Amino acid sequence: MKMDDRFFHKIYVVWAMIAIQLLWTGCTTDEDRRIEDTLVFAGDNRVELERVLNYYKDRGIP
Repeated sequence: MKMDDRFFHKIYVVWAMIAIQLLWTGCTTDEDRRIEDTLVFAGDNRVELERVLNYYKDRGIP
């Protein structure tokens, strides 16, 4: 594989990942479900993430 081919392959992969992310987040409208999914994904850091979310929920984002 030539240098240019590898470069374009990386660009293609990045664009594909961006497209998948946009489609996934764009098709999801249930905010509570997304937050819960994120908290599950946080694993052992769930408690800390919940504290951060509650902090900004009470104070708003500047």
